[in-house]
Amino acid sequence: MTIITLNKKTKAGKTLYDFAQNLAIKNKGIVIDDTITKKQDTLTKKQLQWVNGLKKSIDEAKEVAAGTMKGQSLQSFLDEL
Repeated sequence: MTIITLNKKTKAGKTLYDFAQNLAIKNKGIVIDDTITKKQDTLTKKQLQWVNGLKKSIDEAKEVAAGTMKGQSLQSFLDEL
């Protein structure tokens, strides 16, 4: 068994998906299982919170690197822990 991941939003992905669908109709050796992509597309509430926190951290790190925001020193961070 071989698993192929396609991005159906791209032209190449759509073309390959349509081709595979046509082959699946004509041949019994090809099965298209869309459940894998559906599971990956939906995130739980906890995962969304984690992603949003990560994006916020990335934005803050960019601001510190650019000098527009002063970062916390390592020693003061460790003292808080």
